[in-house]
Amino acid sequence: MDERNDVDLERMKKIAASDNDEPLLMLNLNRYIAGEYPNGKLYNEWRRVNKQMLDASEGKLLFVLPIRGKRLSNGVSEDLDEVIAFWYPTHQSFLNMTKIDLFQRNGELRNQIIDWAAVYRCDVSDISNLIK
Repeated sequence: MDERNDVDLERMKKIAASDNDEPLLMLNLNRYIAGEYPNGKLYNEWRRVNKQMLDASEGKLLFVLPIRGKRLSNGVSEDLDEVIAFWYPTHQSFLNMTKIDLFQRNGELRNQIIDWAAVYRCDVSDISNLIK
């Protein structure tokens, strides 16, 4: 089950309410339950729901990369299946997804397929020129 970071959520809300709302990249590091990745029924449904949510929020899927191996770790690390990068034009556009009808379904599917995950909110100031 996901553990939400309410401190970061409040930071996002503050940015979204400011005159300096800016783009963001959400980097998802995922390991799925056995049998779901990459061709499981629930995984594929989750990806379809992701696309619909992105379309409704003006977000973009930048990349989906399967993990081929772990080259280095320092401290606790997790084996992963996939890295997904989602870009949003503003923090508010990301936050608006919670109001989309599919938001609950996305969470239900996610809870059924994710074995371990971490989602990082990244500064895109150096990569914004890649989004056209």
